Amino acid sequence: MHALQQPQIAQPRHGHIYALIRPDSAAPVYARYEEATVHDEDVAVQARYVVQWLDALGAPHETAVTITTRRDDPGYIPYEPYEISWWRHYSELQKAGRRELDERIRGPSNTTFPKNTGWRIDNEPIILDALTIKKITWHFTQRRFKPPVGTQRAWSDRLRTLIPWTKVWRIKSFFATPRDQVTWLKLQHRNLYLAPTRDDPNDSSCPLCTQHQNQLHLLQCPVICRQMWNPLLNLLEDMGMRKCQDTYAFCALGRTDQHTVVDKNYSGVLFLAWRCLYAELVRGRVEDVKPVIKNAYRRTLIMLVTRLTAYGEKWLRWVRKNRETGNKSRIPKRHQDKKLIKQDVDGNYAINPRILAEIERTSN
Repeated sequence: MHALQQPQIAQPRHGHIYALIRPDSAAPVYARYEEATVHDEDVAVQARYVVQWLDALGAPHETAVTITTRRDDPGYIPYEPYEISWWRHYSELQKAGRRELDERIRGPSNTTFPKNTGWRIDNEPIILDALTIKKITWHFTQRRFKPPVGTQRAWSDRLRTLIPWTKVWRIKSFFATPRDQVTWLKLQHRNLYLAPTRDDPNDSSCPLCTQHQNQLHLLQCPVICRQMWNPLLNLLEDMGMRKCQDTYAFCALGRTDQHTVVDKNYSGVLFLAWRCLYAELVRGRVEDVKPVIKNAYRRTLIMLVTRLTAYGEKWLRWVRKNRETGNKSRIPKRHQDKKLIKQDVDGNYAINPRILAEIERTSN
């Protein structure tokens, strides 16, 4: 607080607005400084301040009133210029050209509180007028979603391979719903509950191969690999996905190699696969029957088609809604080829035929 109270008399610069304060008055006058203009070695216009009128929001508007800086002028008033504190609403969006210029004066810097700079959220520097609701929400939710260091170490020890963890936690899908993503996210955080059999609460064996069942076993079980992971990986590679180096690390964490992870064009398939696999295991336990992994795989493909159809219909409705209006109504090129689904500029879409062929194959 002591630093805020120190005088901050400014050295005027052309075109800048300052708070002019008289020694015997606390009320500031806001004015833009204009340097003297010289024509043919004669001073045409003396240095002066052009008074600014502030509206209710603090935005400055120029007036015809000027204040002289010449001490020998009869109307001279001994004003002292002070730096001012600005509020640039959504300043980063303004710089990016996504919002109109919106600058407001808050007052002299030495009396304005809080200042825009000098603040931190969780030790990260922030600028107050650059904060948006989205950014504030992100900062506070990150406190609950910090990368689990123990989980990373546990997976690395079990998979025995280098994993790009920063990219793993950023995996997203363009069509999977939040509910679709829950199961795989739980597995990534090593928080997926695998219940024992109904008859014996101490029996944690796999219902498919009788080996000990844990989260890693869901990747290594020969029945699940043969009926779920192998055909799924073949399908993804047929649709253009880059071949992964380690099958277990890919299915568990989306790792393709030590530097990259599955991209958003294919990640949604893994989200759905884990949801359907886990649902089938739970069904087997609840109904006290042996899970049918082929049904889980087929269900994954069917849900994939429904999600892609919903995605395509969303864009088609957007085109039809905005057509014949002043709004944009043509799908951008970057959204037209998503590998699993292709669209044209008018919203007509087609699901990758390999997915439909795979559904047909599994139905036989």
